[in-house]
Amino acid sequence: MKRIALLVLGISLFIGGASAQVVYNFKSKSVNQDSIKVGNAFVRHDILNHLNIGLNLGSSGVGIDVQSSITKYVGVRAGIDYMPRFNSTIDFGLQAYKGDGSFNTDLDRMQEFMKTLTGYEVDQEVSIIGQPTMVNFKFLVDIYPWADKPWHVTAGFYCGSAKIAKAVNSIVEMPTLLAVGIYNQFYDRSMSDYFIDNPIFGNNYLSPDVVMQLRDRMESMGRMGIHMGDYEIYDENGKRALFPYMMEPGDDGLVKADVFVNKFKPYVGIGYNGSLPKNKKIKIGFDLGAMMWGGTPKVITHDGVDLAQDVINVRGRVGDYVDVISAFKVYPVLNFKISYNIF
Repeated sequence: MKRIALLVLGISLFIGGASAQVVYNFKSKSVNQDSIKVGNAFVRHDILNHLNIGLNLGSSGVGIDVQSSITKYVGVRAGIDYMPRFNSTIDFGLQAYKGDGSFNTDLDRMQEFMKTLTGYEVDQEVSIIGQPTMVNFKFLVDIYPWADKPWHVTAGFYCGSAKIAKAVNSIVEMPTLLAVGIYNQFYDRSMSDYFIDNPIFGNNYLSPDVVMQLRDRMESMGRMGIHMGDYEIYDENGKRALFPYMMEPGDDGLVKADVFVNKFKPYVGIGYNGSLPKNKKIKIGFDLGAMMWGGTPKVITHDGVDLAQDVINVRGRVGDYVDVISAFKVYPVLNFKISYNIF
């Protein structure tokens, strides 16, 4: 009986193992067949059957991306565009303005007084250097209406930093701006009761008569700043008046401004992407479209004024830039591109 039991057990184990092997082989064969079917479908419909690496140069900056196809009618691209950091210098004249909005044109006298007060030579102009700061990740979908033609319609998005440009005074202007800051602080104290309530040193105070004389003199000269534009002011009768916006140095002694747009910027456009006749692995083309800024860009100065919204008559080349970006809610994109087929 023991031998028969062992024989039965051995046969059972053998049959079970064989059955498991048959099931395993059957499942493996099924998986392999499914994989082959999927692979054939990818090849038949040109899905992810090639990979290109591309470079572009144009109004969105210098870019690099990778490209592949979803079908023979649809391709995708993803990459980074970087705007090179070139400088553009703009000069602004310093002006003295009074409490009633009028200007003091005797700048020579102002320069002499400020040299005596601060010890710094003061220029009559200040140079501000503008610089683009735009960096974006991009994801674009190309639709080819004709599978055998290189023309495409594109939709997608750019996403990056909200600040796309900045402007700040040049280093050589620091003595002038420091002198302006010191002078304006002295002006504010002279026009208030500061010199009446506080000693000039130790327990020594200026007499009220001297304070009044100083106040009259400072009032006749006015504050110093850069006339960037004008505020619109309306009285209770609806009568319109203009009052100058004077940009003055901040607490750090600088004058600066930044340009802001939405971080997420949808894109639509058209393009061309054709192979070279003698080398099918190399393609050249272009993109022409519009990047949606999401409204008028904000041009914010260091003291919080939006030059595109809060003031009018913005002066000089800055005014030209502000007028352009205020008129267009989109950023025009024209890029030339070249790509190489890896596989």
